[in-house]
Amino acid sequence: MGDSLRLDRLMTLLVCTTIAVAVLYPQSFISTGSYLGNKWIDPLALIAFLMGGAVVTYLVIHRKDIQAGYVDAAVLAFAMLLVVQDITGPSALVTVKYVVLGLGTYYLTTLLVVRGERFSRTILLTIVGLTLVTAAYGLIEYFLQENMIFTELIRESVPDPSGGIHRIGSTLAHPVPFGVYLLQVLPFCALFLFVSHSSWQRVLAWSAMATGALALFFSYSKGSWLVAAVLAGLALIFILRTRNKKAILPALMIVAIVIGATAIFWQKIVVEIDERSYSSVNGREVAWSGALEGIQEHPFGVGLFQGSSELINHIDPDWYHAWGQLLAVDNYYLSLLLEAGVTGFVVWIGMSVLIFREGIVAARIPGPSQSWVLVALAGIGAIYLNSVTVDAFLIWPNYIIFWMTAGMLHGFSWRSKRVEQPSES
Repeated sequence: MGDSLRLDRLMTLLVCTTIAVAVLYPQSFISTGSYLGNKWIDPLALIAFLMGGAVVTYLVIHRKDIQAGYVDAAVLAFAMLLVVQDITGPSALVTVKYVVLGLGTYYLTTLLVVRGERFSRTILLTIVGLTLVTAAYGLIEYFLQENMIFTELIRESVPDPSGGIHRIGSTLAHPVPFGVYLLQVLPFCALFLFVSHSSWQRVLAWSAMATGALALFFSYSKGSWLVAAVLAGLALIFILRTRNKKAILPALMIVAIVIGATAIFWQKIVVEIDERSYSSVNGREVAWSGALEGIQEHPFGVGLFQGSSELINHIDPDWYHAWGQLLAVDNYYLSLLLEAGVTGFVVWIGMSVLIFREGIVAARIPGPSQSWVLVALAGIGAIYLNSVTVDAFLIWPNYIIFWMTAGMLHGFSWRSKRVEQPSES
């Protein structure tokens, strides 16, 4: 029993470390490499090396907990398709890392949920802590009007407009994926408020929610604002239907923060809309049209993480001179079609539908896990909606948080199928 508990704790540490490194040390979005000072380094590759052996070992040891189904078949089919497609391509090693970290986070989280709530709580605490740290740094960044960690990279990637409005990118180094990240994790901060057993944990949850809501506002990511409005509307309907009085106070707090910030910074919001909206919309129109041409030319895909390179062949060079960088497709659905081809897209859509279906089925089961499942569905819904305007699943923090969230859904689904519940010890 003692050895089993130590192994569970070790796997929990591995999941939490993977999430923390992905969030605090972003890669492959604003820069083609991973840097620490002037040195090239790739910490996620080192974690992937550990993850590969760890997840196989853990699955074998706890094979009695496994309740494999259609979702597992779809997830594994998508992973294998990516590997087979890219095995001889320029992104082969990145694809392997992408698959290993995704599957590892997914199945370790699944089994930890099955093993006991204490491990889920530890992962939840990690997410809340990271939310507070990144949001607090984001607010400092906004106050200084400069991201001190990634100053040079951001100057090349996200140039400030003539109006001088600075957008929070925090440790994710870019406001758009940071907005997606906050929408993924803020529902978990609200959940942590309700499952906390101590006053310091509740203070932590309140702090993460308050700073996270402000940081989301100052990301000036209009796509994330729209998704936040959709999620807020759904949350309001849920609160009214369930008459959950506990949920009213945090909801009112977030609404008050957003209304107050809107009133105080209204003029800056107007400047942001005037300065950025035109170039943002035009840039996406150009990238999307180029992606569509690339899809027609390469129906079986060009390889994972090769979408931006392929766009060069389908976009007027003047756009690159104007932007000074490779353009992202800025739509994951088009990115997937371009990079994984029609086959990969179809498999991924099927996998996504099955994940949602599994979550909805689990959410209908009364009990303490219902709140966890609903929150996980909200987080997954956020990244799928945001993916219309950003390559969300190609960005490491968003990608890792997604698979952790999907793993929670999968774990609660497995728990619901078990005849005997595992020991909480």
